[in-house]
Amino acid sequence: MYRRIFCIGLFALVALVMEGHPQIWTLEDCVRYAMEHNIDLRKQACTIDREGLSVQEEKWAFIPRLSASSSYTMSTGRVLDPTTYEFVKTDYTQNNSTSVSGEMSLFEGGRKIHRLERARLSLKTALLQEESLRYNLRIQIAGAYMEMLCAREQQKVAEETVSLVETQLERTRSLLSAGSVVETEVLQLQSRREAALGDALSAAYSLRMARLALCDLLEWEDDESFDIAEPAPVLPHKIIRDMESALDANPEIRSSVLGQEMAALDEKIARSAASPRLSLSAGFGTSYSDARKKMLPREDGTLKYDAYPFWEQYTDNGSAFVSLSLSIPILDGMTIKNGIRRAGIAKGEARLHVEEVRKQVRKQLIQAEMDYELARARYAHALEESAFAEEVFKQTERKYALGSADFLDWNTAVVEWAKARYSLNEAKCSVLLREEILNYYYL
Repeated sequence: MYRRIFCIGLFALVALVMEGHPQIWTLEDCVRYAMEHNIDLRKQACTIDREGLSVQEEKWAFIPRLSASSSYTMSTGRVLDPTTYEFVKTDYTQNNSTSVSGEMSLFEGGRKIHRLERARLSLKTALLQEESLRYNLRIQIAGAYMEMLCAREQQKVAEETVSLVETQLERTRSLLSAGSVVETEVLQLQSRREAALGDALSAAYSLRMARLALCDLLEWEDDESFDIAEPAPVLPHKIIRDMESALDANPEIRSSVLGQEMAALDEKIARSAASPRLSLSAGFGTSYSDARKKMLPREDGTLKYDAYPFWEQYTDNGSAFVSLSLSIPILDGMTIKNGIRRAGIAKGEARLHVEEVRKQVRKQLIQAEMDYELARARYAHALEESAFAEEVFKQTERKYALGSADFLDWNTAVVEWAKARYSLNEAKCSVLLREEILNYYYL
């Protein structure tokens, strides 16, 4: 009974582990995992949080500033009597004062409104930068994924070539024992086998390096057990292309447009520095001192000094104020005017930057379309080349078995067939990668 429960629990644990980290990773698995663990994206998330705090600060800038203070002092010896304003000598004196004050800006030339709008645009820019990072990361992962896929296929071709040569070597050795061939052919096949083993070793090294590169992008440490799935086969289809919509939706172009709007707000903020500033402030304060005495009349008309309770002093000593302050910049050494000029120059640069980015993205998009069409054409030719090379190899192998073809013909057919398969794998991976890049722009 307990053994059955243990087995069920162990199976569930293994299933959970496999569900969290698949043994065979698809391209979407790699992208999903990288989006959650990539360091650049996590750093960008911190940037977004910081920009969100900036927006909150600019919102709170519209709220009046309110502050309160209170102090307590104990002194001994010769002190000033706050009632008679004469110095007296006491053992100790206690004093307390409390005040509350507030300040509110009534007019600043729209500076706070512009700063709030700019903070919001800065937050949107950070979000677009995150989107751009995600797109670029997806392209990088797709490239590394196809690189590993191609390296794995190349290793299979190299291993199959080794197996093919070894099979032919065993057959030739049998023919040598029967006296049908000379020893030279065995030696030639042994040399060919060593060359094939060297190619297989190089292919295995390339696969290991491609796996390490992909794991590094994923922030995945266990590269020994890491493997990827075979992607969907390359099928002829046409991607719906709307260049203008693709340009408008591109995060780099949208980010540059936001940069232009931020530059316009910077100019407005700079101009607001030249406008008058009006502020309102108000406050209330009171104090207490045990050295202060309360004057009371006697029956004979004279005055006497009696103790002055704390709360009575706080009530009697209270005072309030209201103040309006107007500041008009008159002469500041051209600081404000030059600031407005610099903001205007930056605004013009931002407008040119939008045109430059749009031009670059358009060029990249056209290049991506051309690369995709070229990759599909090369893949179609590679399919034909591989099919012809395979047929040539089969015919040459039959002739070699019958003795009508020599080792040089057979070896040439093997090499050409392997080269054709290499080219086919590279063309296939290139099509898949170019399609992924094209989808980045149009989907």
